[in-house]
Order: sequence, then C-alpha cells, then structure tokens
Amino acid sequence: MIHSMRNNKDLQSEKKDMLSMMHFFLENFNFEEQSPNGRPSFPLKDIMKCLLVMSYHGWSLRRSQSDIEQMHKDGIISCIPKPSTLNKYMLDSKTEELLERLIILSALPLAAMSDTFIADLTWYQQFMNTCAAHRQKVRKVDLAPHYKTRKLHILMCKETRSVCWAKASGGEVNDSPFLPRMIQETVNEGFVIKKLLADKGYVAKETYALCQELGIKECFIEMKMFYTGKRPGSALWRDQLQVYKNKPEEWHESYRFRVIVRTI
Repeated sequence: MIHSMRNNKDLQSEKKDMLSMMHFFLENFNFEEQSPNGRPSFPLKDIMKCLLVMSYHGWSLRRSQSDIEQMHKDGIISCIPKPSTLNKYMLDSKTEELLERLIILSALPLAAMSDTFIADLTWYQQFMNTCAAHRQKVRKVDLAPHYKTRKLHILMCKETRSVCWAKASGGEVNDSPFLPRMIQETVNEGFVIKKLLADKGYVAKETYALCQELGIKECFIEMKMFYTGKRPGSALWRDQLQVYKNKPEEWHESYRFRVIVRTI
C-alpha cells in the first residue's frame, strides 16, 4: 500500500517535476540566434521549452496553447510564440540537431556511472498528432509501408537507464549505419564504453572493426546464423562470431540485458 501511495504521488507530480527539471536544464545553456534580416529572433530557449512540452503530451500546436500560456504565467518562458513560429522551428533541421545535442549533454553528468551501452530503435507513425479514436483504429498492417513511418534510434546506458544518443530517420532507411555514429559520437563526448549490446539490425563488420579500434572488447551485436566467418573481418568480429555460434550460453549471459532498452 505504501509503495502504491508513493507511485501515485510520483505520478501526480510528474508533470510539475518535468517542467522544473526542463527549466533548470535549459537555463544553463546560452541559446544565441541571429536573425538574417536584422530583426530580433524569437528566444530559442523558449521555443525549445514549448516543443518539449508538446512532445511530452504528444499534442498539436494549438492543443498545447493553454500549457504554453501557463508556462508564461509561471515564468518558465519569457513570451508566447505563435503556432506559426513553432511550426517554423519544428521544420528546421537546426532544431533537430540542437535536440540531439541536448540529449547527449543531459546524460553527461551520469557518464562515470555506466560502461555498458545498449542500442535499439522504435517505430512510430509519421504523423503523431492524430486523435485517440483514430490511433486505436490504426493497425500494424496499416503501418506496413515504410515510407509512412519513422524510426527513433537510441543508445542508452544500462546502469543509469539514461538515453545518451538519439536520432530519428525515415522508416525505409537501413539501420546498421546508425550504430557507428552512436558509438563514435558518444565516445567523443567522454563516455567510456566497455560493453555494447545491439540486435541484428545493426550488425556490420565495419561496426565490429570500429569497436576494436576504440577498445570495446565486449561487443554483442547479434549475428545472423548464415555468417560463416570465411570472409575477412576484424579479430573482434571473428572472435564474437565464434562465441555466438559455439557458446550460445556465454553469449546469452551478456545479451539478455538488451531487454532493458525495450522498457525505455
């Protein structure tokens, strides 16, 4: 009963806590943006806060208006952007790059607490702002055409459950090229990766070669059964292929923790 009461209390304060943490986090960064025509641009910090609140609810621009107005009353944002302004920033590739950068920075304080990282992706509809009744009618078969879907690739820390890298892509894009980017950019930021877990969608000899180059000796990117090891590959690739084929229990002992990323 006590545990249930604590969970209820956490849920009741979740949004308030989210707004507080978002405000504290973003206030520590300097978002300077120059307008090309000389006019003062809208505060980018406020734009990011509005977009994050929209994403938290999964709402459209106009349905989020009351929450945005409340943030202005509470002093979280300095002014209220028009829906057209938010839409402009949502379609800007620089906004996407900034969000990806902020995700990495948000996980950096916990970098020393984790050395095992797990990669995965999730699918979602290309257009998220549909009513609940419509979403219930949509079945997986309706999402079959990949060009109508999107993917979100993430890399998370096993011990802290924090997402340290994220990138969205079209549903038709191949998955394997994303893992080398995840690894390289995460290491460049100061994270130390000792063990890496990923499913077969990300498997590639080049990725194993990169892991060997970066000193990631415990690499468990799921293999495909038809791999023979006859074609050239890195020493790490050949060693892990032998473990995958000949020592399944040893492989599973590490790979089983990949289920953690599914809950995220």
